[in-house]
Amino acid sequence: YLAFLGRISPEKGPAYAIEIAKKTGQRLVIAAKIDPLDEQYFDAFIEPLVDGEQISFIGEIGHKAKVELLKNARALLSPSQWDEPFGLVNIEAMACGTPVVAINRGSMPEIIINNKTGYLCSNIDEMIDSIDRIDMINRFDCRKHVEENFSSGLMAERYLKVYNQLVTS
Repeated sequence: YLAFLGRISPEKGPAYAIEIAKKTGQRLVIAAKIDPLDEQYFDAFIEPLVDGEQISFIGEIGHKAKVELLKNARALLSPSQWDEPFGLVNIEAMACGTPVVAINRGSMPEIIINNKTGYLCSNIDEMIDSIDRIDMINRFDCRKHVEENFSSGLMAERYLKVYNQLVTS
């Protein structure tokens, strides 16, 4: 199955994730929070497409369930329609060895190595096309990329370096 994880809102692109699943014939599991502001969007655009078979909505999940969801998914879909400043779910997916198929905007090119840890796509059609190639991504490369670039220790060191530069300048 493919996974969509995060928050139900138009800018996160869950309707596009559903479109990708339907056009590729893949199952999609959506694990997402619905904020009160986005309940009407969910009711109008997402819930009618959830059939419990090809498209499943399991709601907001905890850490253990998130790890299970991600490690067993073929890919995480990240069809964000805005310039995501970081996109932690993409890091979490790769930490589980799961490649990410994303729209190439915001921080995505800083997080995903195109053709190595996932696919950076210009549009939804490219995301659809990339699903046929998802098994070419080595899941160990995804995990290794996170360990080498996004571990908590490494990130803390980088923050300290920036803070020290700010203090001494």
